[in-house]
Amino acid sequence: MAALDQLNTYLTSSSYLGSATGVTLEDYRQCKEIPAGSVSEKELPHLFRWYTHVSYLMGKYPEFDHRGDKIPAGKAPTLTEAAPQAAKKDIAPTKEAAPKKEAAPKKEAAPKKEAAAKKEAAPKKQAKKEEAKTDAVVDPEKAKKDKLKKVIKEGGKRGVEIEGAADMGGLQFFCTSVELPEGDVDLLKESVLQ
Repeated sequence: MAALDQLNTYLTSSSYLGSATGVTLEDYRQCKEIPAGSVSEKELPHLFRWYTHVSYLMGKYPEFDHRGDKIPAGKAPTLTEAAPQAAKKDIAPTKEAAPKKEAAPKKEAAPKKEAAAKKEAAPKKQAKKEEAKTDAVVDPEKAKKDKLKKVIKEGGKRGVEIEGAADMGGLQFFCTSVELPEGDVDLLKESVLQ
């Protein structure tokens, strides 16, 4: 029997001993050689995982696997080579980062003629936005009517959706939501009544 430390090291990168794809009679043989309770989960976690798994398979499928195929014989791994390979994987040489090169200064593009025209148009757009804001502030009744109109429209859309679902196949219950009332109960009632 191989040393438990060597088996644990080998099983860090392998699931089974006798094959890369599944349990073999070689796994069963080596598992039987390990005395019960001699594998510590904290000290040898990979061997513990393998031992628990293979013990279960050995009891449930002693000769044939779950598909009815005969358990293959398998080939014993060479554990002396496995230990240095696993150690190499764990201790990989680290490369130091190369110092960053300073970027060459970027050349500024020549100003375009169109940019000047856009700068002149920007104040006009901002003036229109400010006018729209003042209109909304000045007439709260109009804003309220517009909002009510949008809420009623949204409620109507939801009603049509529910009606369509009911026509397609006997709707007993439904759940829907509306966004525009924004917590206003009166607007919510108007939305639902439509």
